[in-house]
Amino acid sequence: MMITYKIATEGGIVYVRANLSEASSPIYTYFGDDPDKHRAGENEEWRWSPTPFQTADAQHIERRMARLVAEYCDLGEVHSIAIV
Repeated sequence: MMITYKIATEGGIVYVRANLSEASSPIYTYFGDDPDKHRAGENEEWRWSPTPFQTADAQHIERRMARLVAEYCDLGEVHSIAIV
């Protein structure tokens, strides 16, 4: 099951969606205020974007996934990770 994470970094907030329990699940990012609005169909613009990473690249570890995404998006250090 895909889980949405809210990652706070030096460069701001990014939402990440991935299934860390699967071997090769893609990792997606979302830049915006409320990904739940998008899921509810209230936001017409598709903002979830694929990254070049899969969960295996992060060794199925949340912190590692957050660092990969922060580095890829040039967001600096990761401050916190929360499941939303």
